[in-house]
Amino acid sequence: GFHRKGQLAGFFILGERASGRLYARAESVAVEGLRDLFSVSYENARLYTELQNSQLYMDLLLKNLVNGVLATDSKGKITTCNQEAAKILNHDEKDLIGKNLIRLPKVLADIFKQVFDQDLRICDREVTLAKTNQESFYLNIGAALFRDTKGKVVGSLMVIQDRTAIHKLEEQVKRSERLASLGTLSAGMAHEIKNPLVTLQTFTQLLPERFHDADFRDTFVNLAGKEISRIDGLVNKLLTLARPMKIELEPIGLNSFLRSYAKVLREQAEDAGAKMYEDYHAVRDCIFADIDKLKQVTLNLFLNALQSMHSGGEIHIFTRDQGDQIELEIRDTGEGISQGDLNHVFDLFFTTKSSGTGLGLAVAYQIIQEHAASVRVESTPGRGTAFYIRFPLVKPGGNA
Repeated sequence: GFHRKGQLAGFFILGERASGRLYARAESVAVEGLRDLFSVSYENARLYTELQNSQLYMDLLLKNLVNGVLATDSKGKITTCNQEAAKILNHDEKDLIGKNLIRLPKVLADIFKQVFDQDLRICDREVTLAKTNQESFYLNIGAALFRDTKGKVVGSLMVIQDRTAIHKLEEQVKRSERLASLGTLSAGMAHEIKNPLVTLQTFTQLLPERFHDADFRDTFVNLAGKEISRIDGLVNKLLTLARPMKIELEPIGLNSFLRSYAKVLREQAEDAGAKMYEDYHAVRDCIFADIDKLKQVTLNLFLNALQSMHSGGEIHIFTRDQGDQIELEIRDTGEGISQGDLNHVFDLFFTTKSSGTGLGLAVAYQIIQEHAASVRVESTPGRGTAFYIRFPLVKPGGNA
């Protein structure tokens, strides 16, 4: 018998010799040697079959992967290139395997170089691969070194996800959103401008008949001026949203900014019969901000809170630490916002106020985005609304 890992794997059966003579000791030893050689050959054949099956499995796996796979040895020679990677790179697999990675497009070769030089592990890096026919591939890249059991670098691996189709769908969605926004903008503009125009038209039609009426003329001049100012303010806000916003960022202390600006806000709160409370808990408060734009955001949110309270109420302004961010909270005890309206508070021309244009919060949202900040809203009808804005803190060394 011959064994593998302590288990019987097979055996020889020796029949009687034709001559009837018994096997001698030397012949038995020779048969045992033959058995051992066969055992080794059997094991090698089995291992070779497993290796072939594993290679076949890996080849099928790489061939059918929806992502591209590139691998190199420790010297930067390409050892693996699957079908999807070759398709993305517009090359035959055999043209790349065995070649140096400098044969790859520069954007991918540079990523491999970063991985080798800086021992980086790259995840979800978005890159664009330009093609000669003006078509581009939009790729998501992951790359890292791999090592043997002793920690020695033996090569590198890159996984390439082709996001071109997804990118095109995203562009179509954005185009649809822009068209939808244009429809909303047109309807909102028509509604907001039509009202003052109707007023102006009415007075203009009556003016020839009542020109000598001093009270009529005074009322007309006063009202016309207000309606024209309203249209002018509307157009200016729309221009602010439409044109690229000029932001001049500088490091400021958010707590000290709020303390100084709150003096102006407190006077408005007192005039409206509301109380204002401040509590600046944040220990680290240095952010990059445009002071004028930050005042505009704070004022918009403050006035929004003030206008939601018809008979007094309270406005709270807080800051608090949130890891590598600082959170500004502006909370009121006003009438609140329904859950159905909550997702639309930053939309163009959306307002729950009879005299509002629905542009103030849209402008504030754009400014917040330009500061690389985020904002969320919580509200309970009848109990009030809270806006939470998170700004990235300035890191040691002056970077946000």
